[in-house]
Amino acid sequence: MASVICSSSGLKLTLTRSWAWCLPTGFSSPLTYFYPVYFTVLLLHRRYRDDEACREKYGKDWDKVCCKELPVQCGADER
Repeated sequence: MASVICSSSGLKLTLTRSWAWCLPTGFSSPLTYFYPVYFTVLLLHRRYRDDEACREKYGKDWDKVCCKELPVQCGADER
């Protein structure tokens, strides 16, 4: 999941660590889940915003680069 949300290894580590820190607390308090949920939403928004900006700027070339670097996002027929 982390590799689909963010491509930077530092962000993957931070995202995984944030979830790992809150999961041992159980589900008794929603307050402990604020940071990991916020960070996940922030990264998802950033990913889609950057993807749209690059697609607008580079056009079809962006789709080629995106499929080479992140094949998870591509359909089976596009590889």
